[in-house]
Formats: sequence, structure tokens, C-alpha cells
Amino acid sequence: MKTSNKIIALIFGLLILIPALVVATIIIKYKSGNFTRLDVKSGMITQTFPGIKNITLRDLRSLYIIPSDSLYAEVTTNENYQPVKFNIQGDAVLIYADSVRFNGNNPRNNNEQDYQRRQNSVWLYLPAAYTAMIENCGITLSTDGKKAEPEGINLQLINSSINDDIIDSSGVRFRKLTITGDRSLIGFGSHFQAGEMDLSLKNKSTLDISTSNIGNLMLNADSSTSIHLSGQQLNSVIQKK
Repeated sequence: MKTSNKIIALIFGLLILIPALVVATIIIKYKSGNFTRLDVKSGMITQTFPGIKNITLRDLRSLYIIPSDSLYAEVTTNENYQPVKFNIQGDAVLIYADSVRFNGNNPRNNNEQDYQRRQNSVWLYLPAAYTAMIENCGITLSTDGKKAEPEGINLQLINSSINDDIIDSSGVRFRKLTITGDRSLIGFGSHFQAGEMDLSLKNKSTLDISTSNIGNLMLNADSSTSIHLSGQQLNSVIQKK
């Protein structure tokens, strides 16, 4: 075979092989669950996390935590929102958006550092077996309305705030809520219900569940923590050591 014919054959072979490899890669990713699906109608991206054991979220302005049987996230595709990024390494995933560092009125004043969260929204569907580490986020504990009594939620908060959007006190009741808070604000409303709440708070954290319906409350807080409880809740407090 002439050299020119060999080159032509090689070119045609590559033209066939490359698309086949691309299709095979897509099929493998889809079957393994490590695939990002775009729902154009609802304007949401759904990201699954097969094999993930460690979850960290950072610099998200609107983070919704929803109890679930499977781990995945939904992200809005609104063009006016700051893009949310996923960094997966081994069995760990980092979900984050870029934040703006602000040093008070003087840009050179490193003693007054703050981080301004960009506009973005993430819905994290979190099974009870996972613990999410969350830093510099605004969190809303929500439900999908399918479970009357979710198993539980486990969160580690750093410089974050959490509340709830439950509007019907006859509805969802969490079995157990476990939260550690460092420089964080925890505040649940009058419709929030939990059979058991396990809290560890420090470094000027704030807790306000004075109107919530809590069964057993296990609490460990340092002297800098601000706590607001009702008389009934005080009777249910079990101080952790």
C-alpha cells in the first residue's frame, strides 16, 4: 500500500474512532450516575455524586438543605446568578461560588475581613447518613413534602446562618437534627418540629428556637454563645459534656 493510501486510511480511521470514544465515555458516565443533567424547562441543573462520602459547601448565598434518600444537588441556571462550581476529588466534593473579600472601609485593613456572597441558589438533597460541612453560607432547612418524618440532618457550620421555611406545624417533623456551629446563627420558627436536636456551639454563635417544637434537646455551648429557649424547652435540655 502506498504511503498516501495509508495516510488516508489513518485519517478515516481516526474520524470513526474519536466519535465512538466520545459516545462510549458519555454512556459510561451516565450508567455510573456521574452525569450532569440540564432541565431546560425548569432552568435547573441536576448533579449527582456517586461514590462521594465527604461534602463541603462554601460561599453560597441561598443554600437549601432537603432530607432525601439519595445525594444530589440542583443549581439554577439563571444567567443573572453567579455560577456554582463543583470540585470532585476522590470521595470528596466541594460545592462553591466565588466570593468577594471585603476589608472594611480600608482595603489594607486585614483585621476587618469579610466575604460577600454572590447571588446564587443551590438545593442539596442530603441523606441522613451524610454530614455536610458548610462555610460562609445562608442556609434554609426545607422539605420536599413527601416525608412526614425525615430521618435526620447532620451539619457542621462555620460562619453561616440557618433557618427553616416550614409553614405548617401539622406537617413535617424531623427525627433528629445534629448541628455543630462555629460563629454561626441557628434560628428555627414556630412550625419547626424535631424529635431530637443535638447542638454544639462556640465562638459567639447564636441559637434561637424559643418558639420551635423540640422533643429532647442536647446542648453543648461555650460562654460566648447566645441562647434563646422557652421554659418548656429548658425542661428538655440535656447538657452535653
